[in-house]
Amino acid sequence: MKHVNILSFAAMLGILGAFSGCTSTGPAESSEGAAGAEPSSSNNASMKGVFSSLSELHYTPTAEGAYKIAPNDLIEISVPRAPEFTGLKRRVDQNGRISINHAGVMKVSGLTQQQLERLLEQRLSSVLQNPHVDVFVEEQTSREVTVGGRVKKAGVFPLKSATTVSQAITMAGGLSELADPSNVVLFRPSSSGHFKAYHIDLKAIRAFKQRDPYVTGKDQIVAHESGSRVMMGRVLQGIRGIFSPFSL
Repeated sequence: MKHVNILSFAAMLGILGAFSGCTSTGPAESSEGAAGAEPSSSNNASMKGVFSSLSELHYTPTAEGAYKIAPNDLIEISVPRAPEFTGLKRRVDQNGRISINHAGVMKVSGLTQQQLERLLEQRLSSVLQNPHVDVFVEEQTSREVTVGGRVKKAGVFPLKSATTVSQAITMAGGLSELADPSNVVLFRPSSSGHFKAYHIDLKAIRAFKQRDPYVTGKDQIVAHESGSRVMMGRVLQGIRGIFSPFSL
């Protein structure tokens, strides 16, 4: 079980106030096709300064930019018209390297998929004429999402492909019977080292009235229980400087 100090006590108090003001009715749903629904005007005052704008989130799988290969990633390599180099799978070692016949040992961590393709084409040109190499990162083990709270199987899950918030919750077995689908919080580390909180309404997403944002590496998702009284225990955790999405 991981314990992560995500929010300060003040922010936890803010979230308590925000949820106590919206758990009875849930946030207003946005119009269909909007990039992200903001809380209704009746809840804006209580949420101001606590939850960040949903417009900051990504709604397309390529919004994060090109993925860079990291140690422990699983890579599949294929070279059309060269069966001996097709379907090769290599796990990047802890030093960020892989080894391929006729290409030797290569440092691949930090490279994008396209950069590795060009490097392999250069290395294999000594044994193949004008090789075209396709690289697929089958497992992106450096990217993971933590899902906790009122879900059926809390844990840390590797992001093997583009994954939305609702898909991440499905990876955790889905919501439990006690969960309130309109009160899900996405925590994301910022460049300053602190975490931002985003209020996600799965009910609105399922009704196609809010878009389903994509998660990024190191995101943490907490599904909260219906009702505001349970938030007090979370405030006490904030006082102790302990925040664990598995126990919420």
